[in-house]
Amino acid sequence: MGKELECKYMGLTLKSPFVLSSLTLVSKVSIETHIDYFSFICGCGAGAIVLPSINPKVLGNSKNNDTIADCLAFTTGLRKNTEMGFSVLGPTEPNIISTNYGLELAKQTKNKLNVPVIGSVVNLGSKQEILEVVNSLSSIGVDAIELNYSCPNILDKGDEIESLISIIKLIKQSCTIPISLKISPNHYLLNNFGELNNLLDGITLSNAYIGLIPPVIDSDNGQDFYSPFPRRDQWSPCGVYGPFEKILTFYDLFRFISRNPSSKVNVACVGGIVSGVDAIQALLLGADVVELSSAVLWNGGRIFTQFNQELLKYLYYKNCCNVEEIKGKSLHKIKACADALMPPPKRYMSIDSEKCICCKECYCTNRLCLAISQKQGEQPKINKELCSGCGFCCYLCIKNAINIIIDK
Repeated sequence: MGKELECKYMGLTLKSPFVLSSLTLVSKVSIETHIDYFSFICGCGAGAIVLPSINPKVLGNSKNNDTIADCLAFTTGLRKNTEMGFSVLGPTEPNIISTNYGLELAKQTKNKLNVPVIGSVVNLGSKQEILEVVNSLSSIGVDAIELNYSCPNILDKGDEIESLISIIKLIKQSCTIPISLKISPNHYLLNNFGELNNLLDGITLSNAYIGLIPPVIDSDNGQDFYSPFPRRDQWSPCGVYGPFEKILTFYDLFRFISRNPSSKVNVACVGGIVSGVDAIQALLLGADVVELSSAVLWNGGRIFTQFNQELLKYLYYKNCCNVEEIKGKSLHKIKACADALMPPPKRYMSIDSEKCICCKECYCTNRLCLAISQKQGEQPKINKELCSGCGFCCYLCIKNAINIIIDK
C-alpha cells in the first residue's frame, strides 16, 4: 500500500481512508485481547482506529468492562476459540465501557499501534465529567476525539445543542486536540450547522438510526414490558443495521456536503458500508474517510485489505494518482435533492418454509431483533412491519432459507 491511498483527516495523515469504527467489542474481553484485535485490524490495512466509546458517567468503582446484556459473540480470527462480543446491543448503563477501562485501553493502544488513534466519548454524565475524560484522553496522546452524540444517546434540539457548543468551547480552551461530532441520521444539524462549523474539525455521518434497545417486548402472558430508558418510543429494534443504513448515510452525506460547500470540517461516514463499491461511492460523494462497522463484524478484519485493493484498482482504472482526486466527484451528477424524490422501496426479510429447519440461528443478537418470532413447534416468522431490512438474519442462516423482499 503506497502513497496513493494516503489521506488527510482532521490534520492527521492516514495510510488509508478506511477506518475501524467505534465498535464496543468489550463483552468478556481483556485489554490484551482488545490490543491484539486492534493490531490485527491495523495489519489488515486500517487507516486509523476509533476506540470504543467511553461513558464519562462514573457509577461506582468499576474497573472492568462488564455489560448488562449477553450478546452475539464472533470469532476474532486471532487465536483458536477467541471470541469478542458486540456489547452495545444491550443497555448502555452502567457502562458502554467504563472510564477506567477506556483510558487504560487508550493508553496501551496508543503505545503499541502505529496508526492514528481516535478516542470516543458519549454524552452521558455531567459537562465536567465529559471534559475530564476528553482531557485525560488528550494527555494520554490520542490523536483526535469523536464526541458520540448519536446512538444510543441522541442529541436533541434546544438546551442540548447549547450544552454541546459550550462543551466543545471548554475542550478547545483546555487542549488542542481535533474534535469531531457523531450525529444520528437525518439530524436537523445537517441543515443548521451554524456555530459548530467554526468549532469542529470533523463530523461523522450517520451512524445507527435511532437507538439500540427494543422499545417493547411482549411477554408470554400478553402484557407488555417497556424499556425504562428515555425516548423508548423512538428506539430501533436492532443494533446491527447493515446495508439498510447505507440509504440514510449517503443521503446525509450528500445533504451535508452540498449544503456546506465552503465548510472546512472533514467528513467521516459510517453505516451500511458493507462492500468496496459502497466505500468508493462514499468517497465519490465527498467523504474524507469511511468508518467500517458491520462489514468488519460480518467478514473480519481482512475487509480492510479487500477495500484497499478495490480502491487501488479504481484509482488505476480512472488514471488517478491519489484518493483526493476522486473525492466528491459524483456530487455534480446529482441533479435533484433526495427530498424531492420518491422514497426508496421498503426492504424486509422473508423465511422460505421449505428450506427452514428451525435451527434458531436466525435469532439475531440473542433475540434482540423484534421482527423474528417463533411459537413452540413452529417455524420462525418475520414481521415485515418490524423488519428494518438489515439482512443480518440472512447472513446468519445456515440453510439460505431467508430471502430479501423489496416492496415497490
